[in-house]
This record gives sequence, structure tokens and C-alpha cells, in this order.
Amino acid sequence: MAQAGDALQSQRSEKEVLAEMKLERDQVFKELDPNSKGIISFEDVYKSLYKNNEDFKGPTMFMFKSVGGRKQEGHFTRDEFLNFLKFTQPEFKGDRQRLIFRAFDLGKRGFVTKDNLRQVFTEEYGLEPKFDFEYIFEEADDDGDDKLNFQEFQKFMKSYEMF
Repeated sequence: MAQAGDALQSQRSEKEVLAEMKLERDQVFKELDPNSKGIISFEDVYKSLYKNNEDFKGPTMFMFKSVGGRKQEGHFTRDEFLNFLKFTQPEFKGDRQRLIFRAFDLGKRGFVTKDNLRQVFTEEYGLEPKFDFEYIFEEADDDGDDKLNFQEFQKFMKSYEMF
């Protein structure tokens, strides 16, 4: 009987913690949206999170664009911002990887090609990757079909310590 009570207590505590985290995230959004427009710029979020006034691109911009900008390009709505913060939490690593996979899967076919990788890195984000795509596929493409499914893509991300 004591175990059931302990489980209820820890479950209640977890719910309280999650509610508290949501309130904190809402507060951050309100601080970034002082005029209550319901939308905040990627740049303001970046400056707030990283305390950095430099231009941003690369993985950070990639994550921003993957989650936000649906209503207005370059901006988060409240819900998009809360989703972005959720994906930054360590316990959501699998969700974050799936989101990144979807962004690279340009054809929305359930796999990523070498051309997809090149296109996203160079055309979308202006990055010149320092790794060899041929080698990536040799290492990560377990079935040798020149495509990375989600599990193979996770292997690629892990080997390069990305995201």
C-alpha cells in the first residue's frame, strides 16, 4: 500500500514539475513579446538564448526553421516557440532527431540521399560541410541502397555528434 501512495506522490510531483516548466516557457515568450503581438523573431530568440549579437546560421537556424516560421517566416508563434523549447530538452532527443530527419528528407519519402544532405547544408543554410558524403554513406548506409532511413540517419548524427 505504501508503494502505491509513493507512486501517486511521485506522479503528482511530475505533473507539478511539467506545469511549472510550461509556466516558465510561457513567461519567456511574454518577455520576448512585450507588445503582445503573439509572434517573436528568430533573431530575438537567438539573442535571448545565447546572449550573443552575432549573426546566426547553421544548426541553430536549422532547428528554428524546422519548428518555427509557419505563420510568418523568421518568426515563432507562441506554440512554435514552446515546441522549440521542448525539443531542446534532453529527454526529447529522439523527437528532435526525427524532426531533423524530416527536414533533410526533402522528398518526404522516408529517406535522405547524398543530394538531400548537400542541398540542405549548402543551399538552405549556406554551410560548406567539412565531411565527405561518400564516407558518411559508406559508414551509415547499412543496406547499401544509397539512402539513409531514419535509423541510419541517427547513426550518421551520432558518429558526427550532430544535434
